[in-house]
Amino acid sequence: MMRHVVFLRAINVGRRRIKMDVLREVFERFGFTDIQTVIASGNVVFTTSTPPMVEDVEAHFEREVGFSSMVFVRSADEVRSILSHRPWRHDGAVVDVSFLRTRPDRARSIELEKSASSPEAIAVIGTEVFFLRAGRGLPTTHKEADTVRILGRESTRRGITTVERVAALLDP
Repeated sequence: MMRHVVFLRAINVGRRRIKMDVLREVFERFGFTDIQTVIASGNVVFTTSTPPMVEDVEAHFEREVGFSSMVFVRSADEVRSILSHRPWRHDGAVVDVSFLRTRPDRARSIELEKSASSPEAIAVIGTEVFFLRAGRGLPTTHKEADTVRILGRESTRRGITTVERVAALLDP
């Protein structure tokens, strides 16, 4: 049995609302076990015997709740790798992570990294985009839509503390 996490895009914003107990039930009906949610932004940790297929999870989710959401799947090992490869670790650093489905090409990655305005910074590592923000509660010059536009790929963003909370649930 393997632990995985699904990061759902745009959950509990606007009219796309779902309670976490209902979300757990949706994933249980899909056949996953040991289901846990982390905050109300669509982070679902679960156990399964085979890696989940993104398209299957998206179709099941839409059938069950009546609206669609893009799904970004990571294994326990992938989440641990994300945390171990994050480029900024100093005290007070406010870091966000955008999850992509596939690795972007190098030219677009460089363009995105150069689009950051100091003191903010961006690093593309594999299928994740790390974003160092100017500080907690401060406005940012870089929006998720900028990542999507420059990389030509959909994504979903989480704060690094959320990813750390998810990782804590991945170990048996």
